[in-house]
Amino acid sequence: MEAPTRVRILISLATLISVVGWEPCSAQEVRLQPAEEVTLPTEADGNSPFFWRQGRLHLYTSIAWPLTISSAADLFGPWETWNVALENRAPMAYWAESAWVDDDGTVFGWYHHEPLEMYPDSLLTAPKIGAFVSFDGGWTVRDLGIVLESGDPLDAGAQNGFFTGGHGDFSVVLDRQR
Repeated sequence: MEAPTRVRILISLATLISVVGWEPCSAQEVRLQPAEEVTLPTEADGNSPFFWRQGRLHLYTSIAWPLTISSAADLFGPWETWNVALENRAPMAYWAESAWVDDDGTVFGWYHHEPLEMYPDSLLTAPKIGAFVSFDGGWTVRDLGIVLESGDPLDAGAQNGFFTGGHGDFSVVLDRQR
């Protein structure tokens, strides 16, 4: 390719980028404005999964125990809250992390569990991921147990004050190919 042709191509590309490519970038702006405070109806930690079911917004919250479910017409409430009945509950703490409702109304949920007393005189733990299922809209859940546990070695010398490894706060997303 000759030099004049190369120069024309570069000028054409530069013109195209300056006209087409620059406009979307220069059109971006950010504005901060006052808004009403939105609060959750219960104490929450980490992820607190929301899901829609039968035209109402539902929310699972937990800090170790109990697992609660709240329901409202929308994010702004008013909320009603109940303790969730947990069938076959293992004696361990649960932190609800994610939930999803199937087309048939079945609610699937995931939590993390933090084992206690892994090390003497230490609160360090290595979270594991568990799952639950509900056939009554989320009011009663059946614990399916631990479904994911890290195989990586734990670090008893971890300095973060919480975890020596494991899997903690996470989200679950439905596969598009479902």
